[in-house]
Amino acid sequence: MKIRRKVRRVRMWTRARRSLLLAGVGVGVFVAVVLLLIWRGPWWVDGKYLSRTGLQDGSAALVTGFRTAIVQLAAVFGAGVALLFTGFNYRLSRRGQVTDRFTKALEHLGSEEMYGRMGGLLALEQIIEDAPDQSFHTVQVLNAFIRQRAPRAEGARASTTGRVAAARRAARQRTLKPRNHAALPPKPEADVQQAIALLVRSIQRGDISSAVVDLSGLHLAGAILTGADVWSHKGFYIPGIYRADLSLASFSGADLTGANLAHADLFGADLTGANLAEANLTGANLFTAKFIGANLAEARLDKASLAKTNFSRADLTGANIAGSDLTLTDFTEANLTEVNLAEVNVRYIHLDGAIGLTAEQRNCLEE
Repeated sequence: MKIRRKVRRVRMWTRARRSLLLAGVGVGVFVAVVLLLIWRGPWWVDGKYLSRTGLQDGSAALVTGFRTAIVQLAAVFGAGVALLFTGFNYRLSRRGQVTDRFTKALEHLGSEEMYGRMGGLLALEQIIEDAPDQSFHTVQVLNAFIRQRAPRAEGARASTTGRVAAARRAARQRTLKPRNHAALPPKPEADVQQAIALLVRSIQRGDISSAVVDLSGLHLAGAILTGADVWSHKGFYIPGIYRADLSLASFSGADLTGANLAHADLFGADLTGANLAEANLTGANLFTAKFIGANLAEARLDKASLAKTNFSRADLTGANIAGSDLTLTDFTEANLTEVNLAEVNVRYIHLDGAIGLTAEQRNCLEE
């Protein structure tokens, strides 16, 4: 890291030297032109009124006025150049300060102590407030941090790299098999929770339409993402973002009240006991997802893929499921009071113990 800093400083110094050299040449040429105009300018412009051997009557005033005007124009031009140079130096200095702060924040994120990582996240948030143009880089760092710190969800396959690393660790420890993972935590650690919240805020603040953040396959049960809605930004992969990729992720017990997960990919996701009241899941892929005991009151599930989705004991009061695919969907003991079931595709659904169904709703499910 120190070597990189030195290389960066050398490059910045080299660029600064080139800029100073060009600036010096420009100033020299400018001064030469001004002196030449002061010396010969009056005769070039008003030569017919001036004598080449001596000054005629009133000629002195003409020469003095011309030279005074040249000096004033040169002063104005020089002041403008000085302001531009000052602004350039300010931007260069500020960029260097932001880079140094960013580097120090990254060092804190790699700390083994919780307070060190929390300090790094707070530093990143301050950097975004002072320099919004750094939002893109911050989102990339936060995504990598969360993927490194958050545990994998049950059922999510480990990557080949992860399996090889586990096998190598097991070999170094002279064990026959890699150790089993510890029990998954009921909620994210404090640094992971803070990173998730900062990730959403970073996307809301910056214009980073090319960012790709992927939290699929992570265990993020208990994460607090209340109102995580960035509807105007499309293509992001983060809870609360349009077209989110959360396949096989675990958000059991999470607070996602009012979250915007329209067209999200929640294939196989576990949202058992999650609070999704008034959440937007329009057009989402919820194939085999688990919403056991979840709160989906007033949620939008219209035109969603709900095939083999488990809504057992879920509260769907006032939810909109119009136009959704309900193939093999499980509504056992679910509360379906005032649920909009218009134009749903029904095949082999489970309604054992479901409450709140009216005759009209049953007709929709039988068509």
